[in-house]
Amino acid sequence: MNVDRPLITPASSFVLVAAGLLVYLLFRGIGTDSALDIQLHDTYFVIAQFHLFAAAILFCAACAFIHWAMTRLVARPMNRTLGMIHMIVSVVSLILILYPVHLIGASMPRKYYSYTEFEGYDLNRSMLALAILFLAAQGLFLFDLIRALVRRNAP
Repeated sequence: MNVDRPLITPASSFVLVAAGLLVYLLFRGIGTDSALDIQLHDTYFVIAQFHLFAAAILFCAACAFIHWAMTRLVARPMNRTLGMIHMIVSVVSLILILYPVHLIGASMPRKYYSYTEFEGYDLNRSMLALAILFLAAQGLFLFDLIRALVRRNAP
């Protein structure tokens, strides 16, 4: 066993998050009832339950592959600290974006563009702030990727 290799890397962390989201999505899909789908058919629950989680899973898998490929295939590893910061900020902002949509999705008709069950709480503003935080994390990822590709001497 090589003790120099860290056990927790950004690639392994993204794989664990993607696997966790996939398991959640599969178990959530198994527990649904077809009779319930008729009442929920015209709500955001149908969209949010599968498509948003599938996009999050694909995002995590793509980030894990890029971190792995930069180390193994290109032999220009990215900064592990920046990778872990990117992973934590991305996953936390993704979960906080997906949770309110999932939470109130069953009672939110698709025909209303601005609707929330929480009085005094602007869901659109909080999701916009989280989306900006998510995009800032992707900027950090691009900076780290370009820095690893341009760097002359790979460690």
